[in-house]
Amino acid sequence: MPTGVRLETNGKTVLKSRQNHSLERAIMAGEYMDWARVAAYLAAGICMGVGSLGPSIGQGYTGGKACEAIGRKPESAGSIVRTMITAMAITESSAIYAFIVSMLLVFAIG
Repeated sequence: MPTGVRLETNGKTVLKSRQNHSLERAIMAGEYMDWARVAAYLAAGICMGVGSLGPSIGQGYTGGKACEAIGRKPESAGSIVRTMITAMAITESSAIYAFIVSMLLVFAIG
């Protein structure tokens, strides 16, 4: 029987020589994170960062223009607020889509 370091992976015993590096031992023992999982976590973070940037700018712009319109014509405030709420809901839906995609990346792939 050859001399070596005994590593167990998923119930299987693997014999390796003593010249192996610690990284190789960690890989054989399954103590590493694979690249697909790393890419999924990175993509989820980028997805939420970029996916929430646009809607937040759009909602701020919509709210500001609604305040300007109400300031110019206060008697139509009810109509302007209803239109603003509808526009903000549509704008927020793209951030919700980004959130769903990032959760799929984290839990389905990662």
